[in-house]
Amino acid sequence: MSVGPLDTLNIILTGMTAAQAQTDVAGQNIANASNPHYAVETVDQAPLLGSPVPMAAGLVGPGAFGGGVDITGVERQAPAYLSATARQAEAASAYAATVATALQNAQTIFQEPSSNGIAALMEQFFNNLTALSQDPSNIGAKAAVVGAAQTLVQAFHTVAAGLSQAQTNVMTQLADTVASDNTILGQVAQLDGQIQQLEIAGENPNALLDQRSGLLDQLAKDLGATVQVVNLTDASGQPIRNPEGQPVTTIQVTLPDGTMLVDGTVASTLSVAAGPPPTVQVTGPGGSPVTPAWGSGQWGTVGGLLALVGSSGLLSGDGLSSYSGSWLNQLDQVAAGLAAAINPLQTGGYAPDPTTGVMTQQTNTPFFEADVGGTLSATGPYTAANLVVNPTLVNTPSLVAAAATPNPNDGSNAAQMALVGSDPSGPLAQYQQIIAAIGSQVQSAQQVDTTLKAVAAQAEQAREAVSGVSINEEVVHISFASQTYQALAKTMATLQAMVAALLDSVQ
Repeated sequence: MSVGPLDTLNIILTGMTAAQAQTDVAGQNIANASNPHYAVETVDQAPLLGSPVPMAAGLVGPGAFGGGVDITGVERQAPAYLSATARQAEAASAYAATVATALQNAQTIFQEPSSNGIAALMEQFFNNLTALSQDPSNIGAKAAVVGAAQTLVQAFHTVAAGLSQAQTNVMTQLADTVASDNTILGQVAQLDGQIQQLEIAGENPNALLDQRSGLLDQLAKDLGATVQVVNLTDASGQPIRNPEGQPVTTIQVTLPDGTMLVDGTVASTLSVAAGPPPTVQVTGPGGSPVTPAWGSGQWGTVGGLLALVGSSGLLSGDGLSSYSGSWLNQLDQVAAGLAAAINPLQTGGYAPDPTTGVMTQQTNTPFFEADVGGTLSATGPYTAANLVVNPTLVNTPSLVAAAATPNPNDGSNAAQMALVGSDPSGPLAQYQQIIAAIGSQVQSAQQVDTTLKAVAAQAEQAREAVSGVSINEEVVHISFASQTYQALAKTMATLQAMVAALLDSVQ
């Protein structure tokens, strides 16, 4: 058997072209090896049918022997299921990391355990009351009680301000992330239109697909966004095809609950609704804002931020009327509990009148007051941010009611105040329980973060195993293509020599 001379020439020429294409693609793969969003490319090839060949037994039809190789395209190795799995894992990891980082940072605001922490300062306050009970007429001991109370109150203010700032930081990050994602949504829609046009024209859109893939990865990380590839259709609903007859595709980007973010070339807009509670809304072109079900799952960074400051968020709270489980409002309850425990004892006790020295019940001189909008109130509501020591006591510490009776040597009332510190349901015990719970919550968040980081890394490794560039493999591909090219070049030289010899023999 033999192959026609034109087919032989075509096999050599198309083989050399394919080898050159493989070298070019491998070189491009190596050049983009450090690009995390680049999907490795391979050359798609198909055999060409040979022409009819006359044989001894008759004419053999086309296709009985090969006629060379045809390059049908350059394909990105980016399996959709691996990308979807990696993006879902990254969304959950981003959610957990956002929560863990914010809680860990907020925990440091309490400065526990330390001599500057509320627990130590509250213990000092109660210790000073114990000392006063043993020497109830000692003005210096009374001043020490008031001074310890002022230091404690300042610690409440500092922690409350820090937690409020932590909440503000979350809201700032939320606004920044939403603004960034709005830009990304617009870019994805624009890229989708450009990719469609290239596919319709039969051109290679791989570079744009890589760019879009990176943006989709970011949307998954930020929002938990998912991607579906669908066929592009015309006005009659029929698939639009490229010159090779393959359907042209477009994408739909949605939140996990189905809320549309990008539909082909049309992008929705995100906006932060301040609340309370705050949330993020989605508005489609010409539509009304809708509020996705953010609390239904681990929807990336934005989901984590909303979980922190939402209706049940640990960093929510703007006073006693808000979520009672938030760290700020739990601290408010401690401050309110301290005032509720000490004030009745102070107003029911006795201290010497600063003018006459007569022991007088301090009915109108509470120990703590609430600064409500610049007005001091003995009835509250008390919070960690507005708790103050009564200015009358600050100016006249002798009015601290150490006595339960008009006896100036009676220190029993100060002793009763000191016992608040050892009450298992008192403010100190309550605060210590809160700090222990915060430690457990932070530790749990960190453990979840560590676990989901590992899951996300495994999912990305699985995607990278298919889509990533192995420089060693690409070097092998270049070497093989080079050897193939050189072999075909030698075959071409041999064929040319044979033809020249044949021509010489017939002259």
